[in-house]
Amino acid sequence: ACDSVDIVAHELGHAILDIYRPDLYDAQSTEIWAFHESFGDINAILTVMQSDDILNYAINQTHGNLKQTNIISELAEEMGKILYNTMHGQDGLNPRFLRNAVNNFKYINPSQLSEDAPYDQLANEPHSFSRIFTAAWYDIMIGMYEKEVSKGHDRLNALKIARDAIGSCLLSAITQAPATIKFYAAMAKALLAVDRTKGSPYQSIMLT
Repeated sequence: ACDSVDIVAHELGHAILDIYRPDLYDAQSTEIWAFHESFGDINAILTVMQSDDILNYAINQTHGNLKQTNIISELAEEMGKILYNTMHGQDGLNPRFLRNAVNNFKYINPSQLSEDAPYDQLANEPHSFSRIFTAAWYDIMIGMYEKEVSKGHDRLNALKIARDAIGSCLLSAITQAPATIKFYAAMAKALLAVDRTKGSPYQSIMLT
């Protein structure tokens, strides 16, 4: 695990979030616990996105359509392969990654979910439930990227603009969202509020 950039950056993400919001550390809320895991994954994504080589690879890999699974969205590939092989492909594990920011999970109240479910299903468990917020955050970033492309930026610079914009917006929103059991909704409102302070450049994307 220590050889995986994604895993190291994920764990660092927990520490960064603890600095911004130490009150979330022992909050009794599935959505807050799940957000902690999501923030770790988001930090891993933003970490690999500091490399232009990675950004160009993802753009070429997807022919510019970053809504497709790609080297940026796929997290902890090494750990994912090890777990898949250890479990002999059972329990819904994927042989290519541990988690993926490109997924089709939809929000449902976690209290309505089982605490244990196959990996390819949603569960009332922080790592599993984190995938909802991570996917929503990633979708917003790609919406920003596509908007910047439509404004005339080349794909690399558009992706860098989107990366920096959503990263800054997320950090500001973290300081504003109240520690409620409906933390995903609180973060969504905070992201919209932060965007409005910047002139609402991405408001329609976030609302979508």
